[in-house]
Amino acid sequence: MNFTFNGTPSKEVLYNYFSRSVGFNVICHEKDTKLMKAHIDLLLNVGAKYVGRAAFVWAQCGEGSDDAHFELVKRNAMLIHEADPEIVLQAVVFETLYEPFVESIKIPSWVFEAFGLPIEERNFNVENICFADGKFRSFWGDKISAPDITRLEAKMWIYYRACSYINAGFESLHMGQVEYVTGLNDKGYYHWKDVMDKIRAFAKVNARRGYVICDAHVRGIIVDGVSLFDLNKWPLRLKAVKGEPYKAVLEPYYHDGILGRSKSAKHPCGFDADPLPFMLEFDAWDLSPYPGEYRESDYYIWGYDDLSWFYMHSNEERKEILHYLWNYIKEHYEGDGFLELPCRRKANLIPGEYPVRVWEKPDIEWLNERCYTQSLTYTLDEKGRALMQTLNYNAHNPTDSCPWGMGDEDIIKEIFEKG
Repeated sequence: MNFTFNGTPSKEVLYNYFSRSVGFNVICHEKDTKLMKAHIDLLLNVGAKYVGRAAFVWAQCGEGSDDAHFELVKRNAMLIHEADPEIVLQAVVFETLYEPFVESIKIPSWVFEAFGLPIEERNFNVENICFADGKFRSFWGDKISAPDITRLEAKMWIYYRACSYINAGFESLHMGQVEYVTGLNDKGYYHWKDVMDKIRAFAKVNARRGYVICDAHVRGIIVDGVSLFDLNKWPLRLKAVKGEPYKAVLEPYYHDGILGRSKSAKHPCGFDADPLPFMLEFDAWDLSPYPGEYRESDYYIWGYDDLSWFYMHSNEERKEILHYLWNYIKEHYEGDGFLELPCRRKANLIPGEYPVRVWEKPDIEWLNERCYTQSLTYTLDEKGRALMQTLNYNAHNPTDSCPWGMGDEDIIKEIFEKG
């Protein structure tokens, strides 16, 4: 398959990347060299070329400062690109901001220049970024709010985040909930177009290969006949099968799903797309108040979000699920629809439902150091084996470098090789 581009990619190259997509939450945040090698080995083994959600800040910055965050993710991006220069890494510019974090960041001169403003010595001001009427203030938790794209400083904030990731080696951006949050006041989406035009102009000069591939949780935002995004991304939105606990299927037009609803438009790369390419991802948000219950029409699957529902199945069941989803999309949406196969993401299960992984001869000192960073707990049995549970689903084949892996690596490889 062809993955070569320099500047605007062809439709063939772009869609080739989409067909080799994996979701690997914050792979570029990894600080453990042994785990980082295990992550890279997984990417190379399965043949992944497009790595979703490789870096982001949801609210507070885990690295302490924004500069430290970008230094870390840039360093890990370089490691991945040393192993395979063709891989596209995606960063996320979410619809959220943690107010104290935002106000700790100095506005770079290049952000003022991009918006034709005089350069000032000051930090971002959340009062000029958030919705003036208080909408979405502390919506996701204390001081975790949302920017209003119609406000100038909100545009500057989003531009700063996006371009900083481009400078760190990321060639793809996920822009979150554009329609229902940041763009709520943006009638016609011309404010979003202004920001995206500026981001794309920056990428043309500064990105690794002169282009940034952008998506969002949308079914198509079209301005003057052209899609704002290269790809429409959406959660699975599986329909629970009544009377068959935990079974679920894809169905066009179900709930608010994207199947059958991805719009048609001129693609940002210049070709006509009917429909615009779309991708289903194993999204994760929270546990419902009714886990395990059937609901006739619901965006939860038997009371669980996408990733959590998937995580709680056995290895053979997960294999069946992935093959079913891949084959369904290929059969019904050949060439236009894609599936992002899960490699790592945090799940939201009832505590006793998290799968148990066994490490026969554990390195206890190393394991103890990983408990916090990997959201991991364990007990030792009478044989000295570590019985581990982690909040994060990890597709890795279990090794001493990633002993809590779920052993799904070969499934992903098999699917990609089958095409």
